[in-house]
Amino acid sequence: MVKWKLLKCRSSHHMTTKVKHMTNKGGDSIREFIDGVTFGEYVRTLREADGMTQQELADKIGSKKQFISAVETGREKVGLDYANRIAIAMGYSLAPFAKILINEQLKEYDPTLEIDIRSKKAS
Repeated sequence: MVKWKLLKCRSSHHMTTKVKHMTNKGGDSIREFIDGVTFGEYVRTLREADGMTQQELADKIGSKKQFISAVETGREKVGLDYANRIAIAMGYSLAPFAKILINEQLKEYDPTLEIDIRSKKAS
């Protein structure tokens, strides 16, 4: 499994996110990171980088720790409503969460499909 390190960089106006690839292959784009993880892995990576426990995240979205655990391990699938709750609770934009969810759903339908949010077209 590819290991990633999430770095948060604070500017005077907003919080930005950057990831570093932890192998010798290089690559440090958030897009590259998002394309390589599941929704649950993304949630876990951000939560751990923020120093937040599963219980704290569950409390913020009005859920239980077991639900967060199930989401992070892929045993529980969520829709955009819960993705939005999680994003807001963690202080992030919904866009990367939504991209991962959509790509997971597309791949269940047809493994060759993937959406690129920046170009707004399926590839």
